[in-house]
Amino acid sequence: MSSIEGWFHSACQRWPRIRWSLERFRTHVRGEVPEHPEELFLGGAAGEREPVAWEEVERIGSIRVVAALRGKGAGRNGSMEVEDLWAIARAKLVRDEPSVPPLPDGRAPCNIITFRGRSTLFGYLCTCTFRIWRNEHRRGAARPKETRVEDAAELTDERGSMREVLEPGMAGKIDAAISAAYTELTQAQQALLMLVFGQGLAKQEAGALVGLRPWEVTRSITHGMEVFRRHLLPVVGDDLGPELLLELMQSLFALIRKGPDRPSEPESK
Repeated sequence: MSSIEGWFHSACQRWPRIRWSLERFRTHVRGEVPEHPEELFLGGAAGEREPVAWEEVERIGSIRVVAALRGKGAGRNGSMEVEDLWAIARAKLVRDEPSVPPLPDGRAPCNIITFRGRSTLFGYLCTCTFRIWRNEHRRGAARPKETRVEDAAELTDERGSMREVLEPGMAGKIDAAISAAYTELTQAQQALLMLVFGQGLAKQEAGALVGLRPWEVTRSITHGMEVFRRHLLPVVGDDLGPELLLELMQSLFALIRKGPDRPSEPESK
């Protein structure tokens, strides 16, 4: 068994649900001898948009990276929230990487594919997120928290009144429809909507982080909102106006941004 095959089988044992071929891994290694070959496997699979690999990257980022940066003082004294820092880092990692050849299906790989296994993926993600925190700290300004979507309807102060029109017992159906809509979006669309509706970034600023050209941003947001509307309409019916649609989307991305209520993992040495 060659070294590459050994690395591949070790990585498959560590992450058995990731579906990535030995052939693709061999191509990704490019004859190098990485210090952390299993981590190179994970980063390469995520770079080629393998969904389970991205779940693992998201788990590392939203739990371990967030905990590590919080332990170093990020998010204090009015600076940007640590979860926001990770969301921006994730948006950069998920955008198209033009320096790498297209995937067999014609799609561009994600930027995270440039990770070469010289450190653990956890360390790499920490470095990426720390740089964003450092730059924000140097600028001395936190991101605005209000949602700024020029073509969205204004939200009223009586947010509870919009939910009063819904029949009791619909929460589970709405949650299922929102989940189905979210999973239908591409990773780049998820990241864009998270930055706009979850972090409150301006559309063009969020689009730049995801790697979209200015004329693509509004189209992508409109498409994302239409996906949510299509899934929610059969559940909510005629009550699904622009205000309620926007509120439900903001609630979803605020929940994702907050993350599950789990204990923080210690930083690995």
